[in-house]
Amino acid sequence: MRKKKRLGEFREMICYVGLHFTNSLETQVGEGFIDRFIEEAIEENKLAFGGGGQAYKYEGSVTAMAYRGSVSEAQRSAVEQWLIKEPEVVEYYITPLFDAWYVDLDSVKENWVKKS
Repeated sequence: MRKKKRLGEFREMICYVGLHFTNSLETQVGEGFIDRFIEEAIEENKLAFGGGGQAYKYEGSVTAMAYRGSVSEAQRSAVEQWLIKEPEVVEYYITPLFDAWYVDLDSVKENWVKKS
């Protein structure tokens, strides 16, 4: 029953991420940047990204690649470290992990961090 209700060890932990990157990138370069974000920050950490954006702002959810899996704190931290080290990222947020099935979305805060 806990598996069916996704409780305990069957929870699916995810996080939300958002990023603004420099508007000095041309359109093709910006698309390449997003491809690099997906490849290096998401897929290399065995994660999936669902979301999108326009111009220089992208937002979405980060989930485990595995069916019914969870994002670990180490994976979440790896994504955050990628955002911190990339010079093209001027502002970002990454939420704490939360249960994808039992969450009050009003409690999930997007605390944007401006990089200097």
